[in-house]
Amino acid sequence: MAQLGEQQTASKDTAAAGPTHFVIELNNGVVKGPVVYKVQEGDAVEIQITSDKTDEAHLHGYDLHADLQPGIAAHLRFTADRSGRFELELHDSHQTIGALEVYPRP
Repeated sequence: MAQLGEQQTASKDTAAAGPTHFVIELNNGVVKGPVVYKVQEGDAVEIQITSDKTDEAHLHGYDLHADLQPGIAAHLRFTADRSGRFELELHDSHQTIGALEVYPRP
């Protein structure tokens, strides 16, 4: 179970390895998995969210939405083309479930 402030940093061995993949599981409003997701600008990203309740996930800054249905994985797929920290929240329950941190490439 992720604790507040727990982070997951993605690393890719090669560009051909595919998107950086993060998994979030929600059960009774409790997030299982990391709460901070770190990538570099230009990375392909996939965030998989599974919830036990109907809701809508929204990634701020990228304006991406995913409808959540109980027990069915929803996916946000995109290229991290802007740097910064972006909240991932549930709209209906007004709950922040994580943050995406996108760092500029060195």
